[in-house]
Amino acid sequence: MKVSLINCPQSPYPYLYLGLPYTVSSVSIKHKVQLIDLAFCAKNYKKFILSEVQNDVPGVAAFSVNSANIDYAVEIARFLKQRHSSILIMFGGIYSTLLPEVMLRYSGVDAVCVGEGEEAFLEYLDRLEQDEEPFVQGIWYKKNNQEIIKNESRPFKGDLDSLPFPKRDIFGVSKYIKTSFFIPTICSFKRLFV
Repeated sequence: MKVSLINCPQSPYPYLYLGLPYTVSSVSIKHKVQLIDLAFCAKNYKKFILSEVQNDVPGVAAFSVNSANIDYAVEIARFLKQRHSSILIMFGGIYSTLLPEVMLRYSGVDAVCVGEGEEAFLEYLDRLEQDEEPFVQGIWYKKNNQEIIKNESRPFKGDLDSLPFPKRDIFGVSKYIKTSFFIPTICSFKRLFV
């Protein structure tokens, strides 16, 4: 199954969420993963998304949602659903873990990952690919776009070293280094002399 992981626009200084590279590493073992990195596309992200998915529409689009990107995530999810209603939208990250029912109330959101997503998301995709009901620990989802199915929590991973190493190389890491580390360093350096 094709999966698009979407890194939402961020400002003023984009930064790389560690959860996405871990998710890419876990999911790409069995599924085709596409990263749509919108961190630097705050103004023209809709055009960029359409160009990325128009020829090969993903089965699932997933977002890591937090306070810095919730508005973008909701807007992009709705935008994708309006153009490709077959795409299933998955929210993960801290907001989905703390507020899963609230996240599922957003129109366009089909499922949320509650807790660690590396194994839960992979199992969810496997079930979808086999046309099975996604009864997966750590996943809540809407059945028939109405009823919320709350699967059991998934136990925390005891041995983090058993997870595949995060694939940071799929991001343009040099862009992040320039914006995230270089600019604050200059600001700190200037404060020494003011």
